Amino acid sequence: MTIWKYAVLILALVPAASAKSDGTPSLQGMLAISKMAGACGILQQMSAFQGTTKLENGDAFIQRFWSTEAARLGKTPEEYIATCNSTMSAYEKLWLAAEDVDGA
Repeated sequence: MTIWKYAVLILALVPAASAKSDGTPSLQGMLAISKMAGACGILQQMSAFQGTTKLENGDAFIQRFWSTEAARLGKTPEEYIATCNSTMSAYEKLWLAAEDVDGA
């Protein structure tokens, strides 16, 4: 399957991403997936860091920071996490599809 066929399937999972009228994914859509995946990766790293270091008030900071970020995007924290889960999955599929194209 080509990267474009994978991407058409993936972009349906991520509301921020868009496709052209002919059904092929837009570059902007793929960039949106990448940007959101990066933000979600930061959330994961912050949580892992706090889990190992146990900084004083670190849990409260992380909760407040990401609740504010979710609200900025018009989401609840639960919706933000769900979006992160689907975005990370979409990003992984795009990454693997790109490897197929590069290796072909």
